[in-house]
Amino acid sequence: MRYARPMIAAVLFDLDETLLDRRVSLTGFLADQHGRFAERLGGVSPELWHTRFLALDDRGRVPKSVVYPALLAEFGGDPDLADALLADYRERCCGYAQPVPGALEVLCALREAGLALAIVSNGETAFQHRHVDALGLGRLVDAVLISEQEGLRKPEPALFHRAADRLATAPRNCLFVGDDPAADILGAGRTGMRTAWLRRGARWPESLGPMPGVAIETLPEVLDLLGPGPRSPGRRPPPAAA
Repeated sequence: MRYARPMIAAVLFDLDETLLDRRVSLTGFLADQHGRFAERLGGVSPELWHTRFLALDDRGRVPKSVVYPALLAEFGGDPDLADALLADYRERCCGYAQPVPGALEVLCALREAGLALAIVSNGETAFQHRHVDALGLGRLVDAVLISEQEGLRKPEPALFHRAADRLATAPRNCLFVGDDPAADILGAGRTGMRTAWLRRGARWPESLGPMPGVAIETLPEVLDLLGPGPRSPGRRPPPAAA
């Protein structure tokens, strides 16, 4: 399926696991964090620290103010270390940020095609903006909306409407790309936006009913949805900010 190019004036993206490869980024950060705090973590190996963090974190849905005390309790670490680990996560995790393959190329191609672009993400304002800056995404999009800053969270329709307003575009002329079936795809779909679910091999949850829009396996498939206009073969994006 392709979306008619003249009807799509803007493309909006989720951040975590859509533009930011969160799992890869966390792998680097957690290895570094374990190495610096190992003596107070209860003797847990780096591999198990990483595995249990990801399990308790539940793809970012669980606050790290909950995750770190749970980890320390599980491994017999110093309970007084939880606040320091949380502050370390908020400050240093962005240093390991990695983009999803093709993210910068896709944004550059869409900008060249004249489409308005935005990032709409749940999360803490400063933390998410650090990752946007680390990847150099801010200069490639027209608006960045973070739930804490906006006082709204996906899938609340008001956040999607606000994003469309920032781009001076009606929701029906927007395509939303995200990895979370409920927060991204159903949330955007309820406002009349077209949707592309970045599924990465996952299956649509039957409990959510029929999937609106289309499913894609990789981010560059967004360009295929919009036809030949956005393609820019051979163009390299500017380097990400240091």
